[in-house]
Amino acid sequence: MLFPKLSMKVVFIASTSILAQLSFSEASNLDLSYSDESQFQVVIKTDTDRKILGASSSATSVVKFSTDLSAPNEVAVKVTFDSQPTSEPIDFSANYNLSDFTIVFDGKGAVLQRHYKLLLVNTSEQLLKKYLDPQTGNLPLHARMLIQTMSYWSKAPEGFRHIKREIQSSISR
Repeated sequence: MLFPKLSMKVVFIASTSILAQLSFSEASNLDLSYSDESQFQVVIKTDTDRKILGASSSATSVVKFSTDLSAPNEVAVKVTFDSQPTSEPIDFSANYNLSDFTIVFDGKGAVLQRHYKLLLVNTSEQLLKKYLDPQTGNLPLHARMLIQTMSYWSKAPEGFRHIKREIQSSISR
């Protein structure tokens, strides 16, 4: 069993609760849809029960992503935003420790532009379609954390600076 001390229900509730506590004070009012779906694609390079590695792209930008279930209750998510040749890549990370209900986000002080948020929304939607089990409604833990993290970052208000921060949930076991 992957989670000897925690049931999957507790893990799901913990991860969902932690992200729910982090809602932004101001919702993003962006129209986050492509007018031409052919501009967008997602490619998965590695897909195992512990790791997902891939990239999504549009006409102007690329987002590389990975998630790794490194220990029974730890998930690392990494996302790199790249719109070559106009700017330097931007690295974001989120590290989840579901044993002590903590998340460490690090966007290195970057502000996500609209085209990156658009890619995050569309990528998370495609990943959800790929990994959601239609019969049970379950997602693999590492896929769930990747999708929720991308969704969370896509909702940042305009101009929001993604600094490093650690969040400890108030959930009691």
